[in-house]
Amino acid sequence: MTNARSLAQLNKTILLVGAGKMGGALLEGWLSLGLEPQYAAVLEPQPAREVSALASRGLRLNPDPAMLRQADVVTCHTPHTAETHHMIDAAAVAQMKDGVIFINTSRGKTQDENALVAGLESGKIRAAGIDVFEEEPASSDNRFFQLENVIVSPHIAGVTRESTRNTALQVTAEMLRVLRGEKPHVLGNPDLWPRLGHLK
Repeated sequence: MTNARSLAQLNKTILLVGAGKMGGALLEGWLSLGLEPQYAAVLEPQPAREVSALASRGLRLNPDPAMLRQADVVTCHTPHTAETHHMIDAAAVAQMKDGVIFINTSRGKTQDENALVAGLESGKIRAAGIDVFEEEPASSDNRFFQLENVIVSPHIAGVTRESTRNTALQVTAEMLRVLRGEKPHVLGNPDLWPRLGHLK
């Protein structure tokens, strides 16, 4: 079994595409194992508090897409927005280091599946872990299912009795905050909050 010391000695360059709540949790897991990546990069804008927290761990943050060329592992943890739609496309794959490992557990439409399949078939991408698909549920003839260097899984890791209960409690608590005129703790579109006028 690989121990923490040997993991640390791997000295791999890991590129985070998005380092919010999920990406940050992944970093915590790496660090707890003694695996300190040379740097973790973020390819999307992050709230200042998240950037500060990551930088305090000694991790380099750089939104430069050119960092794709240096990464041994590219792992996606970003929401699907107009800016992130197909951000992993043919051009991004072409920039990646030969033999890169690609992982996406965020949203399927952040990846161009045709570009990824081409990269996997050519060997440009050595292996991939795919938890999300452009069209869900994925059809049985999806090309990812036919490749031996791809591991696929359904995006349901959080669907447990405990997580379902916690989600219900969180949503209820947020609704109560709004009804009391308070700002919710979790906002998908924080830019709208100041426009709500009487809610401060």
